[in-house]
Amino acid sequence: MPSRFGEKPGDYFKAVMDSAPRRTPRSRLKNSLLISWSALTLLFGTMGIAGLIAQWSGGPQEIFGQLSIFTLVVVGAGSILLVELIMKWMTSLSEDDSPKPKTFDIKGLGIYIGIAVVAVFAGIFLDNLFPVIRVSPWVSLALAAAGGLGLKLIFFPS
Repeated sequence: MPSRFGEKPGDYFKAVMDSAPRRTPRSRLKNSLLISWSALTLLFGTMGIAGLIAQWSGGPQEIFGQLSIFTLVVVGAGSILLVELIMKWMTSLSEDDSPKPKTFDIKGLGIYIGIAVVAVFAGIFLDNLFPVIRVSPWVSLALAAAGGLGLKLIFFPS
């Protein structure tokens, strides 16, 4: 039975891909700004929605109305680090990689636990050093909307 894409589908798809307009590569700085901007937009959106739900249900509103400057820094920088680690892991995989059970790595587990403990204690210590700002849920939603609009206009103009 003949293929919908001709005798040689690989040639057909190569021709289609070659005719597609080339994407301009983003610089590393622009990629990092896109990642942190997106993460902060999601943070404000989540805080705004959760704050409004807490406000309308009569629950505790304080937790969603206070934001530490340290949290902003951690979300902005941490999102870049997380995405970079995921992308590095994805590029290390070959086409034929399939999940395989690995042997237990006690050293890796120890390093992971050590980093997690240091991060938690550093976060607790540093969170108290940085000022906390009060942000109403409506302001958080407005910041999320502005962030979404900024994403569209700055990073995806077409």
